[in-house]
Amino acid sequence: MWTARWRRSNACAPICRAHRDTPQATRTVMPRALVTGAARGIGRAVAEALRDAGYEVIGTSRDPAGITDPPSGVRFLPLDLANGDSIAACADQAGQLDLLVNNAGFSQAGPLCETPWPEIEDLITTNWTGVIRLTRAVMPGMAQGGRIITVGSLAGRIPLPYVAVYAGLKGGLESFTKALRLELAPLGGTACIVEPGFVKTDIRQDLFVDPASPHAERVARVRAFRAESMARAAGPEEVAAAVLKAAQSPNPKAVWVAGRGARLFNVLSRVLPAGMFERAYRRKLGI
Repeated sequence: MWTARWRRSNACAPICRAHRDTPQATRTVMPRALVTGAARGIGRAVAEALRDAGYEVIGTSRDPAGITDPPSGVRFLPLDLANGDSIAACADQAGQLDLLVNNAGFSQAGPLCETPWPEIEDLITTNWTGVIRLTRAVMPGMAQGGRIITVGSLAGRIPLPYVAVYAGLKGGLESFTKALRLELAPLGGTACIVEPGFVKTDIRQDLFVDPASPHAERVARVRAFRAESMARAAGPEEVAAAVLKAAQSPNPKAVWVAGRGARLFNVLSRVLPAGMFERAYRRKLGI
């Protein structure tokens, strides 16, 4: 039944067919990439790295007109991941893509029970629903061999306390990517996720904690841990380098952990017994 519906809808067949049926004279010579959230931080570094590698880069921003210092050689489209019409319009205007980089998003921290629900809903809509909707929207028009790369976070594997929803969404994006990778393989495409640890960017990080909260003291300790970690954090260029490798590798792996510190932390979490790692992690966090 599922196979029959898939064949009737033929939703993703164009990932191969669009490339095959496009007249040679009208095809873009340069591979075309769409990078969300490309005005600053990781997204900007990714856009510049892809541009320098010979891609035609289209970036997105909620307000392209408000970008005071846009990266040279990058064309911008408006995109609000919380708005379905905006997502559809962006996918349509971007045209046939060889690469989608899902980067846009924000962070949120604080005790779950004290975080206002509208703020949680906003996080879910942007970091989860919007990513899936945009990916779904561009897939039918992707060229054969197209790639979808999502910028996740090591927090999806090794969560910090007080970022439960953010970490859960990032972990979900890893599973989403791995499943999508299996769907795309028979069609000539693939999907990867790049997972950095702490990165020196100005990503929005809302903190919700009542000073009278029983969590307040522990939140302060976690903040101190984050501040210490940020002093040794990777730069956006390190994450961009991992994205570029994932984009250009002939046989890209599903998960790329970006940044030396993140890779070391990831290895420790895998080789140490789970209980031992958790106890050491809690001591480091001061909780």
